[in-house]
Amino acid sequence: MLFPPSSPLRLRVPPERAGARLDEVLAEVLPGYGRRAWRRLWRLRRVLLNGRPGRPGRRVRAGDEVRLERPPGEAPLAVGPCALVALGSGYAALRKPAGLHTARLAGGAAASFEEFLALHWADLWRSRQPDAPVPPPPRLVTRLDRETSGLLLGLMDAALAAEEDFRSLEREGGVEKIYLGLAHGAVRGPLLIRAGLETRKRRRTKVLPLPDSDATRHTRVTPLRLLDGAFLRRKGILGEEAAQALLKRPFTLIRARILRGSRHQIRAHLAGAGFPLLGDPLYGEGSDGAGRLYLHHAAISLPGFFALDPPDWELGGELEENAAGSGLSPEPRRGAYLFKGVPPVLGSRGWRENKI
Repeated sequence: MLFPPSSPLRLRVPPERAGARLDEVLAEVLPGYGRRAWRRLWRLRRVLLNGRPGRPGRRVRAGDEVRLERPPGEAPLAVGPCALVALGSGYAALRKPAGLHTARLAGGAAASFEEFLALHWADLWRSRQPDAPVPPPPRLVTRLDRETSGLLLGLMDAALAAEEDFRSLEREGGVEKIYLGLAHGAVRGPLLIRAGLETRKRRRTKVLPLPDSDATRHTRVTPLRLLDGAFLRRKGILGEEAAQALLKRPFTLIRARILRGSRHQIRAHLAGAGFPLLGDPLYGEGSDGAGRLYLHHAAISLPGFFALDPPDWELGGELEENAAGSGLSPEPRRGAYLFKGVPPVLGSRGWRENKI
């Protein structure tokens, strides 16, 4: 473990790094730590060299003690539900829990998965490859909202060309992402939501009246199972404070497929279509008693790589049979997904996709 959760990081400068800049030495130890996070640590004087605040350009000597302290008020990160889900073809798929930012926010004290990855990558790697040397941590090329759980994709190759290749593949529609969600209302047929989105300088993404001409920005929604509020209450999804009216309402377990994706795309598109996600504090129906957002990035597929990560929702057989277990599988055609066990009333045969 590079940075034990209960203690600061300490290291001694080896002889071969004598004369190097302090910031260069730290970047080698924690290569996944973001520049904004480093700026904050320097500003708060949390990087100590031989017991005194250090400067990024200070030249170090062999045997110098470097100590990195967590800023005050920040809770230590534990491995918990984070995991290395899949490796292959130069990619790493990792699980992010709900409530954790993907990247550290400028000036913010909230924990981020980016920080977690820099500090705990060795543990994650050894959980899958116990006998292999630990490589540098992957560079994240996808993001999830703080409230959304599920898969993040990282590149094992740190070269800029590798990320450019991935972005090009995204633009061509070669990266497919499957999300599972619980939505308010009864979604009785598949939806193709094409509405444009305005995301710049907005806390809340605006759904535009005209369709987006870029098909990689569309959201395809498939209903998997109709549920009612009483069932969700029994399963603990709706809390004690859920209004009585919610217990009689319909809800839908849905699958959402996107290619590139914009900020809050699935959340905004579903809310604009009249089916906000359960527990959405920004686009939802206020206090619905869920306590969290029910949106999970469950699968990602691109040439030569596939990763699957079922959500941990307590839905019993409703979820295992119809959503996230062995029923999710890629067909020989790249990126085509099937959920087996979908009941006939919600089966895709004979459906006509509604375009919005």
